[in-house]
Amino acid sequence: MKIILTLILITCILQISLSQSVTVGYYGGIAFSDSHGRTNSGRSISSAIPITGVLLQYSVSPVLSFGTGLDYTKHEYGRKDYIFRSNQIPLDNSYRITGPTLTLTGQHWSFDFLRIPVYLTLSTPTRLQLSISAGFFISFQTRHDSWFMMDYPYNPYYPYYSYSQSLIYDDEYEPPRHDNGMFYAVSLFYPLKEDFKVFASGRYFIGHKNFLDNYRYLRTGASEVTFGLSYSGFFNSAKRTEKSSFKDTSMQRFQILPHTGVSFSFIKNSKRPGSYKSLSAVMAGIRVEYRLDNTVSLVSGIGFERTGYHFNDSSAQYFRYTEGSNELVKTRVDLDYAHLPLLLRLRIGSSYKVFFEGGPVASFNLNDRVTGDSYYVDRNGSNYSVYHVSVYDDIEGEIRNFRINWLLGTGIEFRLWKNKSFYAGVNYMNGEEIFVSDDHTDILKTDSRLRTGSVAINAGIVIPVISNY
Repeated sequence: MKIILTLILITCILQISLSQSVTVGYYGGIAFSDSHGRTNSGRSISSAIPITGVLLQYSVSPVLSFGTGLDYTKHEYGRKDYIFRSNQIPLDNSYRITGPTLTLTGQHWSFDFLRIPVYLTLSTPTRLQLSISAGFFISFQTRHDSWFMMDYPYNPYYPYYSYSQSLIYDDEYEPPRHDNGMFYAVSLFYPLKEDFKVFASGRYFIGHKNFLDNYRYLRTGASEVTFGLSYSGFFNSAKRTEKSSFKDTSMQRFQILPHTGVSFSFIKNSKRPGSYKSLSAVMAGIRVEYRLDNTVSLVSGIGFERTGYHFNDSSAQYFRYTEGSNELVKTRVDLDYAHLPLLLRLRIGSSYKVFFEGGPVASFNLNDRVTGDSYYVDRNGSNYSVYHVSVYDDIEGEIRNFRINWLLGTGIEFRLWKNKSFYAGVNYMNGEEIFVSDDHTDILKTDSRLRTGSVAINAGIVIPVISNY
């Protein structure tokens, strides 16, 4: 009986597999290593490294598929201590001014990874296919190196200054043997022939374990750009017969809205509003619209936006105002988010249409950094010293990983050619506080309740989804 049931189960699995599409592919590209974590001891160093791999996808429907694969990549990371420059000026003016001194120390890591991603993909059933993927990955570390770089102090103003550099390998460092984390990707596929497609992907990985020695909270990560070729001709003879006689009209209500633009973000709810200035950055995204009728639509999708601000004040922290220091801080705070909106859109008009949209936006923090300079003065006896610090910090842990924002927007839309349309609009978005609440923080002395808002000017194309299945 067990044998019969097993045979029936295997037969059902084979039948399902043969009725669906299996895609294999090969890709290569460039990965930009990017460490993640909370650091306030110096600047991180990213590297561009090659990546190569294979993919395997199983399509449940023209829209939904599951994927996995195997890739090989080498990640390189680095940390350097703060760069301190100082000018020594004797107060009695009996000695000459000494020039700036410079001291650099740092650590570097190199890892070879075999990585297996597992993900869910949503695709548009169009000739130029857009895919959005999300999932997790497991990686295995196959090789590693760790070394210290020492730059000894020198004085370029002194006639006989000397400069030397030392490289010290850390033979005792043993990182974890494997890692896991989250994976996100956006891809475009274009058919060359019946079963062959070329594709380009932007991929984003964030690790979970600490791989970087002496920096307790640092994790691995990478942003990747890949190009490849896929083949989906396995078990497709039955599907080709179906394509000639069947066309899915249920997808005609869907439209794809790729867009890009510029966002201007600003700070709200500050006790010192003059210390924060607006920040402009490029934003982009892809939305999927489902038309309930000619007037009302539901809109969702994914977008990527850099928000933040410029900070200029005397503060004990580099990314917000805090009392307790005369250090003059001039920095820029960059906060990268992935946005998932759920909007209601209303259209008015015929040839030229005006639309209004609004609704909640779920925002996931991807990266956060503060860069810039800090200056402070130290009086010691007859010496007057001016110190300059080059700031480059990760502030992960200070920033909320998830926020709910609210979006309101308006714009115009008009026909370009055939069934394609162009649209341009303006969006205003405002949301929750950006910093993690801290019971130990004195809110009377720290700007801990800051909120960001943004105004985005964007433009894009409306592409109807016409199913090929």
